[in-house]
Amino acid sequence: MILTEEIKKITEPKKPFLKPNFWKWLIFALILALLTVVMIKESFEEVTIQKSDGTYQLKANKIKQLQKDTAKFSQAEQYVLIAEEKGWYPCATCVNTDSIYLFEGEVWKYGVTINGEKGRYNGVDNLTSKKLLYVTEFRGSIEICLKLERIQIATYPLLPENLKRIVKLGRPPFNPINS
Repeated sequence: MILTEEIKKITEPKKPFLKPNFWKWLIFALILALLTVVMIKESFEEVTIQKSDGTYQLKANKIKQLQKDTAKFSQAEQYVLIAEEKGWYPCATCVNTDSIYLFEGEVWKYGVTINGEKGRYNGVDNLTSKKLLYVTEFRGSIEICLKLERIQIATYPLLPENLKRIVKLGRPPFNPINS
């Protein structure tokens, strides 16, 4: 009987560590944390009004700001940065070197932003000094964009541009970790 129980434990499929709704809950928790930080900086009286029945509600300007802030999550972009010209580019995923030679049109990095190209790379020299082109591949909810980015990063090793290399990469040159 005890042996059967042990065999059962070993052979039963393990439950996945991350449940399918993990990303939804993570995004919800991040939004909640962000809102908590914002609320802490403002006094209760600055952001609420008391109704005639004694209950409280957010002030109109606070509701408007909340709607504006959360609307961004449905207007995200999944993008790719590609080499505009051949040359050496920084490589965070290369083994034994810190740069890689890319040909025009080859992928350097995949990413997601809720602020668009200007909001994501404004004031950053990456795009101009490295001759990189920002190309939006998908616009939609942050959840879908994050999924698509993960798919692009995971399937990168199979791209023809990577398969032709002597030293092949397991990830795009500038995607060292899962974003």
